[in-house]
Amino acid sequence: MLYRKLAFAAMLVLAAGAMTTAHAADLGSKDVSDLEDRVAELEATAARKGNRNVSLTITGIVNRALLAWDDGVDSDTYIVDPTHHSSRVAFKGEAGINPGLKSGFFIEAEFRDSSSGTVFQGDDEGVGGTPGEIRIRHSNVYIDSEKLGRITLGQQSSAAKDVNTISLSNNMDNANIDAPPAFRVRSSDGRNTGLAWGDIANGLDGNRGDFIRYDSPAIYGFILSAAWGEDDYVDAAIRFKGEWNSFRLAAGIGYTWADDSATGGKIPEVEQVAGSASLLHVPTGLFLTVAGGQLDSDALTKEAFFYYADTGIMRKFNSYGATTFYVGHGHYEDFGAGLIGNKQITGVALDAFLVESSEVNRFSGGVVQTFDAAALDLYAQFHYYEADLTKAGGDKVDTEAFFAVLTGARIKF
Repeated sequence: MLYRKLAFAAMLVLAAGAMTTAHAADLGSKDVSDLEDRVAELEATAARKGNRNVSLTITGIVNRALLAWDDGVDSDTYIVDPTHHSSRVAFKGEAGINPGLKSGFFIEAEFRDSSSGTVFQGDDEGVGGTPGEIRIRHSNVYIDSEKLGRITLGQQSSAAKDVNTISLSNNMDNANIDAPPAFRVRSSDGRNTGLAWGDIANGLDGNRGDFIRYDSPAIYGFILSAAWGEDDYVDAAIRFKGEWNSFRLAAGIGYTWADDSATGGKIPEVEQVAGSASLLHVPTGLFLTVAGGQLDSDALTKEAFFYYADTGIMRKFNSYGATTFYVGHGHYEDFGAGLIGNKQITGVALDAFLVESSEVNRFSGGVVQTFDAAALDLYAQFHYYEADLTKAGGDKVDTEAFFAVLTGARIKF
């Protein structure tokens, strides 16, 4: 009789354990009776957390802004998504292979509804009249070793991507042309030169495409990177980050060579060098950022170059978060040499000519207020551009200056 009582007690313990396990796996849903619904619920939970081996992290940015512009003839205000801080969502998965070695993936999609980089006079959508655009920024897999570095394969940034925009501040502005790159340059008589501001001013950023890329581990603060792909596209970069006493320094320089014209691509042979450096005095929040680069392209009749600098202060003046004030200046020379403008504005006469030389001077500034509790940045920027253009033969072209104010909100999650 004793063994029967023990067997019965064991059955009760097992039954209680099964009921407890079933209740723990219920995930808060007490009315699930259909098996398919139950499976779907478990799958949804797994999608949020990843499986037992691969973690899953979801991050992103939502950024919307008002762009008020004046090209010397017309003016308007658009609702835009700033190009270089665009709205996006990213999925990152990672798993350990053994100590010091891991694998992972990175997928990022960008939602460019009326991008500030594509809107222009007469087109507040900026994507060929179609509102909204979804682009794949990243879709790649990688193997990462603490001792040997990381190899990444797929859609990604090239090695020299963003090496021209290194900054230790939160000013949301850099050497790239964010606010008016697609806006047409107006001549003083109101006609359209057919040139966009992005044609004659270029921060020489790297590319994003299908690459195989290598990044070394940090060696005394230095990281070496190299990439190849996209029909004869090769680049390399070196980056550095360090801190001494009360100063922080971040810097980098990159080299790019590309040519896919022989395969029907849109990139003529180009060779460029670009880089940037940023210095922050931690106790005061004072910062200085400089950038520069040179381009030799078969599409241009002269070598082009630029330099850019901004300075300001980033401090916590209130309890909400850091406040950033800054001013900047950029100079872009001969990026239009050899070009003939062909970009239209509906209803505006096109005054096309061959450019012998071009100069653009840019003045900018702004303020960013961070709200730490909400991961929110409120910002306001002003941008002023003026151009000096010379036609083939030496005649000067009088142009109108371009002025823009960009105000918006950026939330990170």
